[in-house]
Amino acid sequence: MEDRSRNPGHQFTDRFGSFEDKRENALRDFERLFELAQQTDPLQLNTSVDKDFKAYEALKIIGNLTHSLAGWAVYHQIGLANKGLDWVSRQPSGTNENEEYLKKKQVVDSHEFEAFGRTFEDYGDAPSPLDNRFYRQLLRNLLYPNPLRLPNEIKRSYLDSLDASKNNEATGFLDIPKAGHQENATEAIRLRLKAMEFVYFLKASGLNMLQARNCVGEAYGVGAERVRKWESELNASRSLDLERAKSFARNGWSSFAHYKKENNQEEADFFEAQYNDQELARYGERFQALKRSGKKKTKKAGEL
Repeated sequence: MEDRSRNPGHQFTDRFGSFEDKRENALRDFERLFELAQQTDPLQLNTSVDKDFKAYEALKIIGNLTHSLAGWAVYHQIGLANKGLDWVSRQPSGTNENEEYLKKKQVVDSHEFEAFGRTFEDYGDAPSPLDNRFYRQLLRNLLYPNPLRLPNEIKRSYLDSLDASKNNEATGFLDIPKAGHQENATEAIRLRLKAMEFVYFLKASGLNMLQARNCVGEAYGVGAERVRKWESELNASRSLDLERAKSFARNGWSSFAHYKKENNQEEADFFEAQYNDQELARYGERFQALKRSGKKKTKKAGEL
């Protein structure tokens, strides 16, 4: 196989420069971060003075550290976004040899994306124009690893809106939906994939396929045949996501059974809690609420 790390179309310089200089600067930055944390500690007296400025300074320092130590990773994400590509997440055992996954991984494992990102190092050298799809894709790629450690609920809200925007759906705040596109399709797909996960966990636990689909269908407010059709539709449009959901389910059951056999109740409870009746009911309620929301919007549109 050709080594695509060679001649990627950019003259790379030493990523670290003088290692000792970078190490010295990083240690100095870490010391300043500890100072700022102590100076703004709410448990101490008179520590709110200049807190806003110090918070800004702390984040600027983190940005400098990111650029110095992981700037190459940011440039890689810029290059991926330019091609409309997502980062490719590691797969669980059972999917890590999936042909579609391996093809995607082969595409993204290249220095060419970092090379493109580095064209932004010198202002004015970046290729143009770049459209809004690029900026949305880049934000998605940076939010997934979440280098700022945003609270999960905030991170999830941004990603949901970005995913919906990518599918030309209503996003809530990123752009205006185009007429004729079904709203909430991204969430519906996510919930159906979760339904498949429950089906295959129940199947691994000993139920036959019809029994598993009946259990999940009852929670979601649909019949077993509808659950079967979901799987066929997902297999046609989201085959890797479907296989990933199945692998998570099988691995979840395998881990649960292992820890149960070893009398490790704490670990067994952890895996059981992800697939128990309460969790299935919670996802089922979310799906039914989504259906009701869609019907209300359709009725309102008809009245107009």
